[in-house]
Amino acid sequence: VILDRSSGPEDDQIRIRLPRGYKIIMNPFGINLNMQVQNTATRIKSFNGDAALMLNYAGSKKSLYPGGIYIAYYDKEADKIQIMNTADLNGRVRSQISKTGEYVLIGKLVK
Repeated sequence: VILDRSSGPEDDQIRIRLPRGYKIIMNPFGINLNMQVQNTATRIKSFNGDAALMLNYAGSKKSLYPGGIYIAYYDKEADKIQIMNTADLNGRVRSQISKTGEYVLIGKLVK
């Protein structure tokens, strides 16, 4: 996985190049939480509790990815992609999450 963080219009732009056999289905998106402490907003890196992320994809795409469709988390501090434990529910994927940051939907082209 090669990540290129260059300055973009809103913050860092993340360009992800996955190894052969994987493809990005949906552009990365961020989940962020901030806590107001006095006059400053502090970013919360992780949270406790049960939070689930559910994403829809076109059912016709499932046949393009025989290895499965997964939600992946980009860890900015470690510069790594982590594939989450993902349940596929016929056109929807679901995963438990506990970290703020960028998530992406990826598909595996081979079994």
